[in-house]
Order: sequence, then structure tokens, then C-alpha cells
Amino acid sequence: MHPQKLALIGSNSCIEHHIRRQIPLTWECSTLKDIGELSQDKFLVALICHHPPLTNGLELFIKVKQAFPGLPILVTGPAPPANDIAEIFRMGALDYLFFPFPSEELANSLQKITEEAQSKPAHWWGKMPSWLGWCKTSFITRPNHSLAVLKFSGSPFLTKQETTSEAISIDIQAQLLGPLTVLVKGQSLPLSGKKAKSLLAFLLDRYPKPVYRDLLIEHFWKDAQPDSARNCLNVHIHTLRRAFATIAPDMEVITFENECYSINPALLVERDIDCFQAYWENGRRIEQESGIEAAVDKYYQAFAYYRGDFLEDLGYEEWTTWERERYKEEWLVILNRLSAHFFKKEKYSICLKLCQEALVRDSALEETHRRLMACYHQLGMRDKAIRQFQKCRDHLKEELSVLPGRETTNLYEQILTG
Repeated sequence: MHPQKLALIGSNSCIEHHIRRQIPLTWECSTLKDIGELSQDKFLVALICHHPPLTNGLELFIKVKQAFPGLPILVTGPAPPANDIAEIFRMGALDYLFFPFPSEELANSLQKITEEAQSKPAHWWGKMPSWLGWCKTSFITRPNHSLAVLKFSGSPFLTKQETTSEAISIDIQAQLLGPLTVLVKGQSLPLSGKKAKSLLAFLLDRYPKPVYRDLLIEHFWKDAQPDSARNCLNVHIHTLRRAFATIAPDMEVITFENECYSINPALLVERDIDCFQAYWENGRRIEQESGIEAAVDKYYQAFAYYRGDFLEDLGYEEWTTWERERYKEEWLVILNRLSAHFFKKEKYSICLKLCQEALVRDSALEETHRRLMACYHQLGMRDKAIRQFQKCRDHLKEELSVLPGRETTNLYEQILTG
């Protein structure tokens, strides 16, 4: 059986290398320097790279679509602005793969193309509501090849030389906002056992700082006898090292030196909490200097990294509490600023979704309830606006033992008489 062929267009060598490693064995990847080399008889699918300002995938997409309107097209690249994603899907892309993506994501997209895309193209539009609805993206959604430098530079902006560097290769990507997820060289790390996951999360949270062995024992086995606690720690460290070895047998991930364990500081590690924090801080700086309009993209990028509360799948362990509350509060501030901006722009549907997101996490936000009431009112949904006031009143009474303020009550009365 001859391999199915994929045409890679507009790629640089870093992206090309990643794709060639991730592509299923039943597929063959050819890098095209020019669209003129493309042939619909030869290739089953085109994969276009969108990496502004290095590669404008939107322009490439239009050219390919005009020349080969029936050819299925995927797009890949770092996280673009939200309007780019919307435009890419509007023009007929079948999927957007945020670089670098795990092998199963590419395999799933190619399998669906083989089975369904040509006969049932509408199937792919199922993703549109989530993208246009400001759905939160995976930690592998990144604006540059490497954001691991964020914790050292404090800025998400790399120089052109850094962005185009072919030497950049992420060793470990760690998602701590939401369920703990770890990629090693682009492959999902198999994690089993809550204690081992929690131990790994603790080391990743402290990265690149080392953690004293006694501190780990105090956190995780404080009620055990010293010998038993140390043995438990050794067993779980061994479990983690074995899991890493299944993917990268030559990579030393967890090191022990001077009575301290740490994630190897020589590795290039990218954490979503660094990306979130950098975009949040840059958004605030830009807003102070140039206003909210200029900061929206940065706030959206920070919002996109927040896939859930900090390590939410590990339960509410004591050591996670402070950071969980800090990240959630920052995220709620971002939602508040974005929703206020879109309400002012009269983009009420977007504002409504952002307010709903915020109230899921904190149902006693009176300003957010009020803005949601106003959205419903502007959209002609008077009944929903009235119900929202009632929800606001109930949540404030139940959680804070207070009544809605005068501004909220005035808006409610305007809705009733309007």
C-alpha cells in the first residue's frame, strides 16, 4: 500500500522537523517551496504554516484554495490572534493545529480527512462555535517557538533571531492550569497515581528551583515514620523517572543533588503558568501606556491559557491553595476587562460569553451580573435579563449576605419599565 501524501507549505525547518516526527507511518510528507509544485492528484491534503510575520498562512491559504478548491487544508502555527482563527475557519480550513502538537492530534485530523472530509465537509464546522466562543486553548498553544524564557526575561516577545532559530526545541511542556498534562518531546507523558502526579506537579511548580528532600517528605508524607516516608519518596521518584524513560530514555529529567530534587535545569521547559503570567503582565503594561484597545490581544492570549483552576484534577491540596486563588483572581480580572471592552464596542454576544465564563468560577460578582443583564437587554432578551437579576440577588444573599447595589437595582428597574 502506497503512503498517502501530505504537502507542507510555508514551513520553516523547526516546524518541518516536528511534523516529520509526528506524522503517521501511513503518510508521507513533502515540503513544497512553491504552490506551483502542488498537485491535487498527488497530494491528499495540504498543511499550511501560519506564523506571522515570518509566514502569512492566510495569503497562502487563499492561493491554494483558489488553485485547488477541493483540496482539504489544515493549518498549523503558534497561537494567532482570535480573528485569524475565525478567518481561517471561515475560508474553509478543516482544522488548526497549535504548534507543537502531539502526534495523536495530527493523526486524528488526517484520519478524519481520509474518512469524512471530502464527503461530509460540514462535519468540520462543529469546531467553529468553540473558537468563535473564545474557547480556552491547550498549553501547547504558543505565540513563539519557545516561551520557556518567560520566567527569566519576563516578556513574551522574542527577537526575530530567536523566533527563527532552528536550534530551539522544547524538551518538556507542562500544563498546570486545569488538569495536569505534560508533553515530553511532543508526546504525552503517561501519568498514573495521584501521589506521583502531585509530586511531579510540585517539582514543575517550583522549576527551576531545587526542592529539599525533607520538604517533599513534609508535604506528602508528614504523618509517616521517617524511614517509611523516605522509602515512599524514592518509590514515587522512581515511578516518575520510569515514565519519562518510556518517551526519552536518554534524557535525565529529575535530578538529585545536595539533598535536593529538581526538574533538570539544563532542559528547556515551558509552563503554561509562565505564558499566562507574561501575557497578563504585558497586557496591564500596555493598557496603562496605550489603553485597553491595544491590550486586548495580550489579555486574550492570557485568557486562552487558563484551561481551568490550578491543578484542579489533584483536588484541593494545601500547597496548591494560594496559587490557585491567585491565578483565578487574575483570570477574573482579565475577563472583566475584556467583557467591559466588548460591551463598549457593542459586541454583546462576545461580552455575554465572557461574563458567563466568569460567573461559573465566581457567582457573586455583582458587576459581572449587571453587565450580563445589560447584554441580554441590548440583545432584546428582556426575560433573561430579569432572570439574571434574580440570580444575582440570590447569589449575593447566599454567599455574601448582602443585597444588590443601587446601580444594579436601577438597571433592573429600567429593564422592567423598558
